[in-house]
Amino acid sequence: MQNRILSLLHETIIPLNYKRSNMSGYKYTGADNRRYGYPIRSVTLGMVRCYKTGGKRISNFTICNSELYGLLCEFGKSITTIPFNSICINYNTIAEPHVDKYNSGVSCIIGLGDYHGGELVYGETKVSIHNNPIEFDGSKIVHYSLPFEGERYSIIYFK
Repeated sequence: MQNRILSLLHETIIPLNYKRSNMSGYKYTGADNRRYGYPIRSVTLGMVRCYKTGGKRISNFTICNSELYGLLCEFGKSITTIPFNSICINYNTIAEPHVDKYNSGVSCIIGLGDYHGGELVYGETKVSIHNNPIEFDGSKIVHYSLPFEGERYSIIYFK
């Protein structure tokens, strides 16, 4: 299944995201009063926050990439028992120390691709996520990733 996921990811353009200042570092506050960061390749499938209503909605990326979403859901259910309704894909991203203030409870992260390094650091723990699912509460524990060489996708399942 991982090979099929990687194949689909290679066919998919992970868009630049300026709205992850918690991960990429704060750059400026926009006219909409939101914090913007440096661009990273990051996108969320499944449920996302709707800034207009404050509620949640299915992301447009999910609608346009339903095969990838379905496969990632199936994969997620095979690697974790935590409930999730959102899946974040980060492509070749090194995360700054941050807390995921909008996540609820435990998340599961796994790294896919041909790379070396890129360990996850959370609290006092450093662990390889390369083909290794790790569960932790990113809403309470400061976490970040270390540098890596190669092509790295980090997939995060969360609620």
